[in-house]
Amino acid sequence: MATPGRSNTLDAVKVLMAFLVISIHTITPGTEFKYFLTQVIARIAVPFFFISAGYFFSSKNDKNELFKTTIRLSLLYLAWCLFYSPFIITDVYNSSNSFFSAIGNVTYLLLKGWRHMWYMPAMIFAVVLYYYLKDTKLVYFIAIILYAIGILVQNITPQSEYSILYYRNFLTFGFPLIAIGSFLRVAKLSNQSILRLVLALVVTTSMLAVEGLIRYKSAMYNNDMLIFAPSVAAAIFLLSLKSTSNFPAECRSVASSMYFVHFLFYLTLKGFISNEYELFAAVSAASILFSFYLGRLRLYRLIFT
Repeated sequence: MATPGRSNTLDAVKVLMAFLVISIHTITPGTEFKYFLTQVIARIAVPFFFISAGYFFSSKNDKNELFKTTIRLSLLYLAWCLFYSPFIITDVYNSSNSFFSAIGNVTYLLLKGWRHMWYMPAMIFAVVLYYYLKDTKLVYFIAIILYAIGILVQNITPQSEYSILYYRNFLTFGFPLIAIGSFLRVAKLSNQSILRLVLALVVTTSMLAVEGLIRYKSAMYNNDMLIFAPSVAAAIFLLSLKSTSNFPAECRSVASSMYFVHFLFYLTLKGFISNEYELFAAVSAASILFSFYLGRLRLYRLIFT
């Protein structure tokens, strides 16, 4: 049974988006197919998660709701930090030469987010920023400008270990996408007919494909932010809201769990599986099985999803 006030299909689509995230981490974009899978198609996944959060958060109008949301997200983030603490401690140890540098590295990792968990600090700070700007008349214009700045910085910044921080963050990535989700609700775009939404999906997907082709021909591999990825994600999101299909109720917790836990299986299996497609399949299978069965435990759902 679907959770009241939510789309059951939406939670199932989030599971599919989690698979796309896994593909980014397990498959390198060496061939044209791999490039379009991991650097174009899969790049709609994270915008989809942010847009979904923005759509539902935008209905909350008081500071009490903001406090509850940020506390819930912060506790979820800290829970997964503890889950990955052996890996985090190892990284801090290897990159620190003194006690004070270790403290600095821990603080840095918590604010940035370790590996795939960058998503959580970006989400938390983006939600807070949106709340305080939501009544500003130019909020959506500001969001567009910030996203455009992020794309520009991404395209002109030489790739390095830290370059991604300059654009894939709460300010130029998280906040604009949260604002897009809010705009979908405010503009009541979910009231559009399925035919119009399908047409929008076809058009935006075609434009994303062209964008991807241009970037592929230009050998651009820093594709965390794409111009048309949010539009495709928004169209899919709105279509999922219109759907009346029924999926297992566990999908909501499974999607969240898959996103966070898959990196454990990736780190564990990558040394044993050399074929990238097999690695993707193994990590995906382990993640969904782990999430499906652990998701049935109330304590696990309460702490980790």
